[in-house]
Amino acid sequence: MIYLVGGAPRCGKTSFAQYACREFGIPWISTDVLMSVARAYLSPDEIAERLPHVKSLGATNDEVYANNSIATIIDHYKTKQRGTVPAIKALIADTVKERYTFLLEGGHLFPELIHELLEEYGTDLIRSVVLVRSDTSGLANAFTQSTAEYDWAVAKTHNPETYAKIAEMVREFSAFFMEGAEKFKLPLVKTDGDLSQNFPTITAHLGVR
Repeated sequence: MIYLVGGAPRCGKTSFAQYACREFGIPWISTDVLMSVARAYLSPDEIAERLPHVKSLGATNDEVYANNSIATIIDHYKTKQRGTVPAIKALIADTVKERYTFLLEGGHLFPELIHELLEEYGTDLIRSVVLVRSDTSGLANAFTQSTAEYDWAVAKTHNPETYAKIAEMVREFSAFFMEGAEKFKLPLVKTDGDLSQNFPTITAHLGVR
């Protein structure tokens, strides 16, 4: 079984993957890793066009969110998603043949792509869930309490006012994921508040045991 966990940034995808690995022994991989592998086979010009680094928008989150609109930042994410799709499809195609069991999580797993994979392989081989958030104030406050070993939102932010802008991006991007999940009738979980309280619901949607 392949478990797909998609959603906007900061909605708990990686945290849930770590939980599933710890509690159920399910191996997991991030689509960010697939993106990095794909970049290794592209020229600098191709990377800039298909899988641009965030530093193309700014060296820090403060610069990124001060100099770009949220729409531009979300479009940047969407460009990287389109560039990563071939790697995701190749991974799924090869591992389905061997009946591998693992969890794949990441913001590159847009609802339309999840739907396409489910249509091709069916729910006997693939299960999915989409995670979203809408509580911008709660999310912005959570940044200051992060205990993650590496947290991109914290490590690259020096001005606390930027947290509110990142939270607004998450809310707007979540709306995109929510609309897609509803369109394709995919399981959807809102992870506002205590993330760990949502783990049983996410687990149930995926059928993990």
